This record gives sequence, structure tokens and C-alpha cells, in this order.
Amino acid sequence: MATPEDCNTALETLQKNSITQVSIYDVDKQDCHKLCTTGIDGAMTIWDFKTLESSILSLRI
Repeated sequence: MATPEDCNTALETLQKNSITQVSIYDVDKQDCHKLCTTGIDGAMTIWDFKTLESSILSLRI
């Protein structure tokens, strides 16, 4: 049986809860360069698309 000591509830992410909105932040005629996510707590994070893309390049599901 799990005890409270066994549970790690700390999240190592920028958004700590539900993302309620995803918006284009920086775009030109051909590409989206940055996007913005907003959490239920009102926290807003700007994501650089190229950096995000390169960080998940080797992601396998």
C-alpha cells in the first residue's frame, strides 16, 4: 500500500496544471515561430517552436 511518503507530487514542468488555451504568439507568412500556453491558474508560458521541436526530436512513443 502506498503511503504519503511514497508519493512525489512535485512537477518539474512549467505548467503545473491544466492548460486552458494555446495561442500563436509570433508568426510570419509561412511559419509559427512562438506559441503561448495559458494555465488554469493564469500562468502564461511562451514557447519557441524551434527549441521545442529540437528538444523532442528523439521522443519515441
